[in-house]
Amino acid sequence: MGDACSRMDLTAIHQILLMTHYKDDEGTNELSFQEWTQQMKDMLEARKRGDLAFRDKDFRSAMDSLSGWISSWRVAKGK
Repeated sequence: MGDACSRMDLTAIHQILLMTHYKDDEGTNELSFQEWTQQMKDMLEARKRGDLAFRDKDFRSAMDSLSGWISSWRVAKGK
């Protein structure tokens, strides 16, 4: 599997998963890819707002935005 991954050989990875009877995580509560990417976009936007506010010396807005970014990062990482 490691060799197939290092070569980024999706066909080989797929074959290995089939041979090992891999099952996807049906019925889990994990985020879909679209939901996950939107969450990442929202987090990056919050950080950007915080950085811009800090640059403009609007420290209250910077703290609010960056605190929200840190909180959302912890939730995304599961901590």
